[in-house]
Amino acid sequence: AVNVLLSGIRLVGSAGNTSQDAMYWDASGFFGAGVWYSELNDIYIDGFMGNAIHLVGSNAGYTGVNQWVVFNRVIVFRPAGSGNGLRIEGAAYELNFNDCQFDGTGPTDGTNIFIGARAGNNYAIPININFRALTSQNAATAVHIDGGWALHFDGPHHEYVPNVYSITGDLHASIAGVTISDGGFQA
Repeated sequence: AVNVLLSGIRLVGSAGNTSQDAMYWDASGFFGAGVWYSELNDIYIDGFMGNAIHLVGSNAGYTGVNQWVVFNRVIVFRPAGSGNGLRIEGAAYELNFNDCQFDGTGPTDGTNIFIGARAGNNYAIPININFRALTSQNAATAVHIDGGWALHFDGPHHEYVPNVYSITGDLHASIAGVTISDGGFQA
């Protein structure tokens, strides 16, 4: 899918859902697959027990990848015990998040953002993922990174998150070029 423009959309999870994702973009199974050259503006997501935004790329190369996508003013509220507000796993390239907010329900509740490899093959990872003016609140962890290159967080703000950035090597994937600048933290 290319040149997709989504603007001014509210996505609300159905009552009683146990694993719904609001947006699930799976580019992992096809050559040249993914969402490319696209933009999402003013998107509100609430009440999904799966992942609010779930971007999956190939785990064995860069043939299936979501890339060159801009997310402007995306707001996500995660219910207690849900998946991630944003999950980027496997191959992804040049994703830009501007003035976005990802919130959980409290300082012991899950992870708002996961960026990393997919289990089973650590070759394909997210590259050049950029956050400008990110807000992440009310979660056990704001951002968990387990694989990725050139991951940038410029001017983030975090509240009620005891573990702001968690960088691990559990998936044995390469991690390089993580930059966090001009951040604000409130206990």
